Amino acid sequence: MKNTRHEHQPIAECADPWQAVDDMKCPAEFDVYARLFAWLRANAGEIGSIAVAQDGNSRGLVANTDIARGSRILYVPANLFVTLHAAKRARAGVALEPIASCLNARSILATHLIFSRRAINNGHAYLDVLPPSFDTHPVICSEQSFAALANTGASQYAAAIRETIDEDYRRIADHLSPEERFDRSEFGWAFCNVLTRCFLRTTDPGGMNLVMVPVLDLTNHSAQPNCTGHFSSEGHHLEALTDIVRGEELTISYGANGNDKLLALWGFCLDENPEKRAWLSAPAITDELVSFVVASGRRSDRLQIRAAHLAPGYAAPEVQAFFGFLRCRQTHPFESDWPKAECAHSYLQPASRINEIGALRDFLAACDARAALIRANVASTPDQHLARMAALAVQDELEALSGFRRMAEFAIKVLETDDAELAWAALLGIADDAYVTALRSSWGKLWPTFDASGPRGARSA
Repeated sequence: MKNTRHEHQPIAECADPWQAVDDMKCPAEFDVYARLFAWLRANAGEIGSIAVAQDGNSRGLVANTDIARGSRILYVPANLFVTLHAAKRARAGVALEPIASCLNARSILATHLIFSRRAINNGHAYLDVLPPSFDTHPVICSEQSFAALANTGASQYAAAIRETIDEDYRRIADHLSPEERFDRSEFGWAFCNVLTRCFLRTTDPGGMNLVMVPVLDLTNHSAQPNCTGHFSSEGHHLEALTDIVRGEELTISYGANGNDKLLALWGFCLDENPEKRAWLSAPAITDELVSFVVASGRRSDRLQIRAAHLAPGYAAPEVQAFFGFLRCRQTHPFESDWPKAECAHSYLQPASRINEIGALRDFLAACDARAALIRANVASTPDQHLARMAALAVQDELEALSGFRRMAEFAIKVLETDDAELAWAALLGIADDAYVTALRSSWGKLWPTFDASGPRGARSA
């Protein structure tokens, strides 16, 4: 949401003693938020001068008046929380107790939401404001829409959650009586509400607890939040972290997450996200380049690569291991063991200049193919909103691939030159990382006429 006051269309205004500013009127069709605020106050909660506003597809809390730094904006008593611990004691928890150990905690809380909604005939102030659908959320959107994220970091996160939803729904549906059962779409709705609105309460008397906090869960995420909150034994307190002007959106931090995780868990991305994250798995770049790993028995290394989160800088051990995969493929493909003698002390070290150049060229081709596939997948989705979010979510991966290309191109130029002193100077002229260190330590192998510490006369360069 933007922070320009006149662009907001508020959908709830504060009751006395606070009044919404003149340009923040409450459309009648959204009076559920006014009822939510009234319900909270009637149950010993406190709400400052705030309102609910909408900007495009996003809703959130905005300030009705200027708010000074340190001011308490919201207090929600603990007895109004919707919690996992309470769910386990309620009808849903009792019904699922025999299979609870096989279920994700969110699935238990989701079932509790469904049972609670069924039990209330005339509506409930909190349940009535929960989003009615999540059609564009990656964990329950159509397979056609989900294909826009194929083999990206967001899809890795979301695919695991989609699998959890499917597996847990089958377990629950098989276990519950016909009268208690619900359909897959209703379970998906409830699970998404839990996924996108829950907080982790570490100060709960019963231990760590998943909790849904009414009104607080209307607060959107920002990389530079203007509010901060904390749990106490009594409830949750939200305070102004900075001075907030009238009409400005109230924001908190959901954590230091890249756009891939924000999209997979909460269904949105930030236009300008300072948290750069890229999930680049070796099989996602190209299966062929690392298929020998299965034959060589080094499955643990392959799994490590598949789960690697690589921030720009690319000095993570997983990056160097990937170069090692390429190097060993070039040297001894599909052998039962890696060529330890040729790779010296580590498979990161090049076996020869020719071998290394060939591996790097393969890697460049794989990076280009991967980037083209990412762009094609995003362009293919029919859902405009998800397409825009997917485009933001893959930016970091495309930047990472571009960074890999630059590093590989630089290494090729160094390895192709016949001037060892010039190549050595080039290596010394860039920042240290594990791959460059591997090149330096292999110097005597790459240019046998010089010793491993570099060309004569260039050691102090």
